[in-house]
Amino acid sequence: MKTHNLGIDCDTRGKKALIRRLARLKSVEYVEDGSEYQMDHNYSQVRVTTTMCEDALEDWLYKYSPIDYVGVFQLDR
Repeated sequence: MKTHNLGIDCDTRGKKALIRRLARLKSVEYVEDGSEYQMDHNYSQVRVTTTMCEDALEDWLYKYSPIDYVGVFQLDR
């Protein structure tokens, strides 16, 4: 199955809850804290390696994310 390296821009206060929730999914191979954005510490990046495509991850976040998120984007790795 093809994997995708994706990033999620999210609220810093809840990123640990998001990471825990993503780590429980069978479709997620790896998830890590991408740290806070230097220009605005209210927002952080979470990096995910998953079998979900960008649209599927966006749909999952819309339905099940425990926190506010800004968007999903493709990572170059």
